[in-house]
Amino acid sequence: MSPSKKKVVKTQRLSTYAVDLNTRILEAGAHLDVVFETKQGVIGAHRCILASASGALKSLVEDKTSPMPMDMSLPALRAFLKLVYTKQYEKVCIQENGLEVLAACVKYDLPSLVRVCVPILCKSINVDNCLAYAEAAAMYDDDLYRISSRFVCKHFDEVVMTDAYQDLTCRKPNLAVALVRGTVKHKWSRFCCARF
Repeated sequence: MSPSKKKVVKTQRLSTYAVDLNTRILEAGAHLDVVFETKQGVIGAHRCILASASGALKSLVEDKTSPMPMDMSLPALRAFLKLVYTKQYEKVCIQENGLEVLAACVKYDLPSLVRVCVPILCKSINVDNCLAYAEAAAMYDDDLYRISSRFVCKHFDEVVMTDAYQDLTCRKPNLAVALVRGTVKHKWSRFCCARF
């Protein structure tokens, strides 16, 4: 085995070891030195791990007293912390709390974790959540916006009849107009291609 292949094998083993170790550290809850408070409860974390993940997280936890209020749900915060500690996730947690986790990844400048969240969210788009995804994606991620708006185009007749669409037209009329324009453009191009 060449030396470069040995390094790759060792790196992969070390990476697996580090993920397992960080998972155990997070789940054990020992030596916690920062506590986050949500409306549903509190959860602890380790200042050194969070501070090393990004400058924004470092600013959040450095020299702060606990508990620190967080503007996310407890399940979303758990999923976010697991992602920060291990770069791993439970698919169900991301599907259920993905927009909150994605927002936290963007807010705390964790682009590699954004790239972990987006594909999962893209696979879980449906009529009930596509507008929420498009709204969040308009702020956070171009790929998710492109995929969610394409979904809206394909299912526009169903989507436009939902309460969520009515709500979106009141709260974010520019986004609602952009989605309608995208749908018209999509349907018009299909009509023109079929006709000529």
